[in-house]
Amino acid sequence: MNRFSKQAYIVMLVCFSTITIFGKANPTDSTDLTPGSQNKRFPTASKLLDKYAETQDKLVPSFISKLEVSAKYEGVNRGRPNMKRGEVYTRNRRIELRSDGERNYSCHQMWGKWPGFNSGEKYPTTSYSLWDGETSYQYGYYPLARVSKNGTATLSCMRPPKPNGKWQGMPASTLRGYFPGVNERIDSELRQARTISVGPRREDINGSKCYVINAKTKKCEYKIWIDPEHGYNISKAIVKRGWASWSRQELYTKRPPDGSSETEVSNVRFKKINDIWLPVEADYRREHKYVNGDYEKSFVKIKKTEFVLNPDHDTLGSFEPNFIRNGARVRISGIRDVSYTWQNGKIVDENGRVIMDLKT
Repeated sequence: MNRFSKQAYIVMLVCFSTITIFGKANPTDSTDLTPGSQNKRFPTASKLLDKYAETQDKLVPSFISKLEVSAKYEGVNRGRPNMKRGEVYTRNRRIELRSDGERNYSCHQMWGKWPGFNSGEKYPTTSYSLWDGETSYQYGYYPLARVSKNGTATLSCMRPPKPNGKWQGMPASTLRGYFPGVNERIDSELRQARTISVGPRREDINGSKCYVINAKTKKCEYKIWIDPEHGYNISKAIVKRGWASWSRQELYTKRPPDGSSETEVSNVRFKKINDIWLPVEADYRREHKYVNGDYEKSFVKIKKTEFVLNPDHDTLGSFEPNFIRNGARVRISGIRDVSYTWQNGKIVDENGRVIMDLKT
C-alpha cells in the first residue's frame, strides 16, 4: 500500500469513527444536538408563531378578568426628582376588566409607596373607564383627596379604541403577548423581524421542553421560549431594546435613545380554562440603564385571580355606570368651564336641575 493509499484509508477510518460515535448519541432525541446544527424535525419560527396566535385567538371577546399586581421599584432618574437612591418603592394594583367585544369596562385600584404618592390598601386610588355603547365614562376617586372628595367623572360620546391584550396595562399585558415599547402582539411583531430562527435544542422551562425563538426587529432583540405542552404559550421571554430616559423621551424629541432596557418574563404558571391554556401567574423584571449613570429596576408579580369566558353581562350589569359616587364632579366633553354633579344616575347643575338622566 503506497503512502497516498494509507492516508486515504486513515481518513476513511476517522470519518467512519466520527459518524459512529455521534450516531450512537441517542439518535431519537431531537433535543440533543451539537451546537450550530439545524434540526429539521423542529417546526419553523413561522409555524410556532401560528400555533401561539391560534391559542390567543381562541379567547372570545366576551369575558371578565381579574388580576393582582405587586411591584417593587428602585433607581435614580433625573426625570423623576422625587426618586431617591437606595429607596425601594412599592406599588400594588387590583385590576378588573370586562368586555363583550363592543362594550368594555375597567377598574384599577392602586396603593403603596411611590415617589410623590403614599397610600394604604384601605384608601386606594381608583380609576374607572367604561364604554356602554353610547357614552364613554372616565372616573377617578381618591378617598384622601382634599378637593373633589367624591371623585371626578368625564363623559364623552367619542368611542374609545377596542380593547386588546394591551388594555390590561403594563406589565400584566405581557401575559397576552404585549411588551413595553411595542404596539403589536408579539407574534405580529416577530413576523416583521429582520432575522429570526429556532434554537438547535429544546430547553426545559418549569418542567416543559420549550422551543426557543431568537429574533431581531428594528428596535428589539428577542429570546422567546414557546411551550408546546401549554398551548404554545410563552413560558419565558427576554426582550432587549434601546430606551430613552424620562428627560429625553423618543416620542417627543425624535432623538436616538440614551439608554437601554431589558425585560424578562419568567416563572409563568398556566391554567386550563374552557379547554384553553392561559398564563395566570408570572414574574416580571425590567431594568433601564442610561448613559448618564441613571438607572431603574422593577420587579413585579402578576397573578390572574379570575377569568370567565362568555359571562351574562346584562344580568351582572357589567356596563352600568354604578361606580360613580353621588356628589362626584362631572365634566361633559365639549362643554368648557362648566362643572356638574352626579346624583343617583343623573347629572344636575348647581341649582339641582337635571341636565341628563342616564337611567332612562
